[in-house]
Amino acid sequence: MTASPRQSSCFSASAAIGPGVLAIILTASQQSAFAEKSNPKADTAAKTEFFETKIRPLLSARCFKCHGKEKQNGGLRVDALSTLLKGGESGVALVAGKPEESLLVKAIRWESFEMPPSGKLPAAEISLLTRWIAGGAFWPEHDAVLREDEPATPKITDEDRAWWAFQPITNPPVPDTETAGWSRNEVDSFIIRKLRTARLSPAPEADRRTLIRRVYADMLGLPPSNDEVETFINDESPDAWQKVIGRLLDSPQYGERWGRHWLDLVRYSESDGYRADGYRPNMWRYRDWVIQSINNDKPFDQFVREQIAGDELDPHNPDAVVATAYWRLYLYEYNQRDVRGHWRAIIDELTDITGEAFLGMSFGCAKCHDHKFDPILRKDYFRLQAFFSSIEPRDDIPLATLDQKSRFDEQQSEWKAKTQELRDQIAAIKAPYMASKRKSAVEKFPPDVREIANRPENEWNTHERQIMNLVQRQIDFEYDRMKLEEEDQHKVDTLTEKLKTFDDLKPSALPVAFTVTDAGPKPTPTAIPDDRGKQDILPGILTVLDPTPAEVVRPRLAPKSTGRRAALARWLTSPENPLSTRVIVNRIWQYHFGKGIVETSSDFGHLGEPPSHPELLDWLTNYFVENGQSFKTLHRLILNSATYRQSAAHPEAARIALIDPRNRLRWRWDIRRLAAEQIRDAVLAASGELDKKTGGPAVAATTPRRSIYTKVIRNSPDPMLKAFDVADGFNSTADRDVTTTPTQSLLMMNGKWMLDRAGAFAKRVDKSIAKTLSPGSNVSQAAIQTAWRYAFGRKPAHAELDSAFRYLNSLSQESASPPEITKTFATTSSPAARIDGEHAATTFKTETAKGLPDEDFTIEAVIQLSSLYPDANVRTIVSHWNGDTAHRGWNFGVTSTKSAYKPRNLILQLVGGRPRRNGTDQLTYEVIASNLRPELNRPYYVAVTVDVDDSRDSGVKFLMKDLSASDAALQTASVPHKVIGDFSSDLKLVIGDRDGNRRSRWDGLIDNVRVSREKLKDDELWIHRGTGRELSGHWEFDSLESPGRDKSKAGNHLRAVVDGSQSVSGINLNALTDLCHVLLNSNEFLYVD
Repeated sequence: MTASPRQSSCFSASAAIGPGVLAIILTASQQSAFAEKSNPKADTAAKTEFFETKIRPLLSARCFKCHGKEKQNGGLRVDALSTLLKGGESGVALVAGKPEESLLVKAIRWESFEMPPSGKLPAAEISLLTRWIAGGAFWPEHDAVLREDEPATPKITDEDRAWWAFQPITNPPVPDTETAGWSRNEVDSFIIRKLRTARLSPAPEADRRTLIRRVYADMLGLPPSNDEVETFINDESPDAWQKVIGRLLDSPQYGERWGRHWLDLVRYSESDGYRADGYRPNMWRYRDWVIQSINNDKPFDQFVREQIAGDELDPHNPDAVVATAYWRLYLYEYNQRDVRGHWRAIIDELTDITGEAFLGMSFGCAKCHDHKFDPILRKDYFRLQAFFSSIEPRDDIPLATLDQKSRFDEQQSEWKAKTQELRDQIAAIKAPYMASKRKSAVEKFPPDVREIANRPENEWNTHERQIMNLVQRQIDFEYDRMKLEEEDQHKVDTLTEKLKTFDDLKPSALPVAFTVTDAGPKPTPTAIPDDRGKQDILPGILTVLDPTPAEVVRPRLAPKSTGRRAALARWLTSPENPLSTRVIVNRIWQYHFGKGIVETSSDFGHLGEPPSHPELLDWLTNYFVENGQSFKTLHRLILNSATYRQSAAHPEAARIALIDPRNRLRWRWDIRRLAAEQIRDAVLAASGELDKKTGGPAVAATTPRRSIYTKVIRNSPDPMLKAFDVADGFNSTADRDVTTTPTQSLLMMNGKWMLDRAGAFAKRVDKSIAKTLSPGSNVSQAAIQTAWRYAFGRKPAHAELDSAFRYLNSLSQESASPPEITKTFATTSSPAARIDGEHAATTFKTETAKGLPDEDFTIEAVIQLSSLYPDANVRTIVSHWNGDTAHRGWNFGVTSTKSAYKPRNLILQLVGGRPRRNGTDQLTYEVIASNLRPELNRPYYVAVTVDVDDSRDSGVKFLMKDLSASDAALQTASVPHKVIGDFSSDLKLVIGDRDGNRRSRWDGLIDNVRVSREKLKDDELWIHRGTGRELSGHWEFDSLESPGRDKSKAGNHLRAVVDGSQSVSGINLNALTDLCHVLLNSNEFLYVD
């Protein structure tokens, strides 16, 4: 076994750059270990596909009529690149790579000319053309001039039929190529034969530490724990590796990782896309179905059938119904008036995605013409589309079994019967409003759509029902915004309250999901758009495989459906289909190794790469089918191969790289950067914050759930995930980009999320070593070793330990002295304590809780607030509390941006109460708001006086005065309170924060803090030059030598606490945080070999 090239200098590069400066650095040796040569053919294929599927159809539909072969308004033709570059009467129309200088872009944006004059293009189409021009305006070389029509009699040649991807799947014999015991299974026999032919040899096996980190990232998307690493390394049994594989395949995290691959292919998202990008609240059920299906090792053929036609094949199985949400992942704009065009775009998009995801063919190129390279006729595009052109989106299908529906219907019927009169009355009141809203909404649509909307529903055909589904969604949107007149609203509210008295009879609503059914049993006719005869295209597969129409049988369990999608599902999973199983097996190989046997895994056509090992691909496909189309069985075969277990380092790498620079023959392992979700999840795992809860509605990316469960919003992706090339949700993503950009470095080095995770990582290390550190042990060394185990699952090498030790100590020395404590009020020239609310800051804490208030009290201070929290956290002036509502205490502060009491509100938080007779506390928590609002960056005197037993208005009194204006009045507010009783606490008094709660820190200046154990009278207050009484402390910050000295007789001197410098173990937490930050940015953390 050989050492990992990535581990050899993990720390040295980062440590050398100095404290507080972090970078992602790849040494020259590491770069050469996994450098990939570009693939010009794949690049051209991708550009061609984008042009053929997005740009050509757009130009043809929007521009050729006025700027094509027959007609050139303004002297401009747009059906050839040369004429676009030449331009027309107004000048050059297109400047490749410079959309802002292109007249074409200005015209479609309506910034100069207004093109097309019939109406501005949708934002998505403007974006496509702009993106195309920005990318260099690629134009296929074979098409100097684009054609609008095709030959009348397209032909499929013998050469087309002989293309490798259309041949039946074979079961080639396994080569007899045993070499010195290298091969572990059949996979290796195929690999070694190719290597031998090229006079190459495979790399040696990777060491165990490398292997377990590799397979965990591959199968779970998470790093192994230190215990899991050590267990595998020390397991001397012959099946140690097989036991690891078994545990991984049984883990719920397996489905989360491999489900993400499928979600990329079907462009999973929880939002509509387009400009509004509305949220889809129930789409997560499809995500959970994918994850659970993979965890349960659902056979691939069943996995496909349920997505394509679950409602037709098994309509009473909630699982199968949820799966049809595949058809709901299209882009949608709720307020699109051109509903016919919008529905056309939706169905076309589904055709493109279905061809790519299930068949690995670029069908989109055949939408406007026969495919230029592959034997996919334009008619084939619409033959495929005819299978599902009758779908209707549904949001109301209950996810329940027949028994569950029966029980629900029975209970619902009883409730309906007893509430019929009330509901009729409510409906009668709302009816005229709804009629008015419906009328105004319908009037916004074109005349032909209005005509459909005004006809009875039972007169609609299947296609009209689909169109009206989109229309009704816009009408429902208007209903949701409907407002009744005050008298009618009062009537409805009264009736609604009466209706609630029957809630005990009403059954709980059954869960629903985004699904589809067919709009009716009679199919929507499918025709080629510019076919004057509008010939109805019947469903069928590729003509090159079978030119006859598909056999469609009306589904027995879904008589109101066409049965066409069930026919498609049968063909996609048929043994006679040479594409679908080859495609998925190739994808599995790709996800394991970084590239497929066919490198272009969604293009098995002429624009794609041929298979590097065609016999192996067929053998694996045959093996997959014979083993019940089980993903887990295929995983086991691949993971147990010597091919998978190769090292990334090869003793002859320099020589072999000249022969096979892209490693198509698999002579070594390719080092790969973690994917976006893997990086985020690995960081949370290292910091100890990762929440492994499975399933359920999506959450914000600010929560510590796994990335698979965070919201996927097309137009607003999480910045961290977006920077590291997460799938965009707009297009089928078979192979993610792997970019290196400045944004990535900035987010990793300076991003708040990453800095917070480094802090949490440091605290985890600190707490861990505090529990295990023995007397006399070196705390820095223990922290370094623990951090390495959490980050890399190993101990640091001697050189790493030495470098890290020096790095940690240098940081500790730099941050050992507290930052400057005193500043000056700008308008009063009075010194004060400066507390930084965002970064490392000094706060002040009493040494004990002795002499602090437990009944009546008064707090006074001079303050100047610099900022608010962006959320609802409180900026604390003085506290005797830790933020726990189960703990007695009080907190005097100012509310922040999202507070329920509005921002900049001077408040007092109280937790107190009398003990119960049984001795337990009966505590009450209360927020008392003054509605006095100090402005930012202005000095104020503030105070609060509390009479514990007085719950009247006079019980709590707030005072505030602006000290920057000599004539400012003293503002007061008297407020009642509910909390009666003891506030005593064993916590210490803190100025500028709570005891142990960083998310409540002051930001700005504080001075002249005085706390009394009595409710002071007005003339006893500092603002009236009163001396106070029963003081717990009086602190002024006018001395650099002793800024926390108590000037009262209580002797409650404050200790300056530098945030981050103190820890449980005694290590400097700021320095440890910087070290942890370096580790999270290291190559070893971000790359897997």
